[in-house]
Amino acid sequence: MKKLALLFSGVLILFFLIACSEETTKESEQSDEPKQEEDASDKKEEQKETAEEDKPSQPFKAMEPAEDSTPLKEALSEEEIAKMPSAEAHGGDRTRMIPFGETLVKGAEDQTDGPLKDHRLVAYYGHPNSSNMGILGEMEADQLMEKLKEQTQAYSDADPSRPAVPMIELISTVAQRNPGPEGKYYHRTSSEQIDEYAKLAEENDALLMLDVQLGTDSVLNQVKLLEKWLKMPHVHLAIDTEFHVKEGQTPGVDLGQVDGAEVQEAVDYLTNLVEENDLPDKIVLVHQFMDEALTNKEAIQPTENVEVALNYDGWGDANTKMSLYRKFVRNEAVQYGGFKVFYNKDKPVLSAEEVLKLDPSPAIINYQ
Repeated sequence: MKKLALLFSGVLILFFLIACSEETTKESEQSDEPKQEEDASDKKEEQKETAEEDKPSQPFKAMEPAEDSTPLKEALSEEEIAKMPSAEAHGGDRTRMIPFGETLVKGAEDQTDGPLKDHRLVAYYGHPNSSNMGILGEMEADQLMEKLKEQTQAYSDADPSRPAVPMIELISTVAQRNPGPEGKYYHRTSSEQIDEYAKLAEENDALLMLDVQLGTDSVLNQVKLLEKWLKMPHVHLAIDTEFHVKEGQTPGVDLGQVDGAEVQEAVDYLTNLVEENDLPDKIVLVHQFMDEALTNKEAIQPTENVEVALNYDGWGDANTKMSLYRKFVRNEAVQYGGFKVFYNKDKPVLSAEEVLKLDPSPAIINYQ
């Protein structure tokens, strides 16, 4: 009987020890769960920081503000800082949507390390073979860069918080009124000329933007034709929407149109190009001067590797241009705004200070 009692007691002790062991193991596992989650979170943050550190740096040099420059914000009244220009409001409410001087449109963010994040770009637009297509055809390369740097300096001096970078916007595909060798109503700028301006930009610590006038070709095909240059760290893309016509239409006679979904194809293509070739982040600039020229804007989405700017590029009366910038860029927002100035067609030609007062402040200003 005594042996039986001892046996029973031993069994109870054994069950007790097993139960305690399971509880301890369970508590240990539970206590490890938050630590594992914390370790995973820390690892993810470290990977993000490492990825940002590993990103290639942007290959440009901004124009340093002059030592005696007075930031525009310091020269304006409180009302001017709080309100958009009256011409931009066009008789409507002058309340700013974006704080004075900021370049991102309302609700947008920039996840890239692209040029527009901390800088402003000032571009000269055109084609070297034609003085009618912009300033690139009006002067030799050295004179062009000298004048471009002078114009860029004016923006650095007006807003030292966002130093300006010179950029050449070269038309790499010219729309034409005959079908041309490809049957797509465009003529390609020679590789030699593109190489020349790519080298010119690089030697001057500037950027090059290749502008496509599409004819009847697709946006994506034009981007692929430029891949050789888009793989260069300092080269970006612009799309001239008004020259994209349908079969049976003629560029320059019929107003062209680009769907935002086609722009997005280019954005996605460049995103992959950046990732696969370890390139600095890129920009896609989209020109528009009429409603019909760019549709389905909501389809255009910037990515972690590509910034997007909508550029109002109409010419003529300055007050009308400012109000249309409000319509096409501020009120139909994507990410950044651009504004084109025509030296010979605008009345009057707006100064750097007048352009920077726009709501939002343009991140890209191109001159033709």
